[in-house]
Amino acid sequence: MFDVAASEKLLIDFIQTSSNGTSVFETNKEGTARNVQAMPERGEIQRLTGDSKKNQKEHKFTKTVSVKLHSVEQVKAFVNDMKQIEGDVLLLAGKYVIDAKSIMGIFSLNLSGPLQLEIEDWKEAYGPIVEKYLHS
Repeated sequence: MFDVAASEKLLIDFIQTSSNGTSVFETNKEGTARNVQAMPERGEIQRLTGDSKKNQKEHKFTKTVSVKLHSVEQVKAFVNDMKQIEGDVLLLAGKYVIDAKSIMGIFSLNLSGPLQLEIEDWKEAYGPIVEKYLHS
């Protein structure tokens, strides 16, 4: 059940229960807390969220390379190529960080110099995709 608040007071009873059915947090209609328990242990949180070590993926390898985009056509091709890459792909230009899959974001950058391309889950299969944009 979710709480409904108005003027910082609860309008209905709110009860949150843990997986074993015990009450973790309750309030009355006036918003006064009662029967408050401590935060669940990490193991309980991981069990509830399915975030256990056996379900976690391998450690991701981030790769950063310098790229140069020379024309509008090359930017369009670059965005289409970046969409083939799974996960986050970022372009860094000075203090700006944008999504490399966003054509609007790329055109908001100064394209006269090289940009840093950061692929957060690098796989060797991405090499040929990125290679044509490398700045030497």
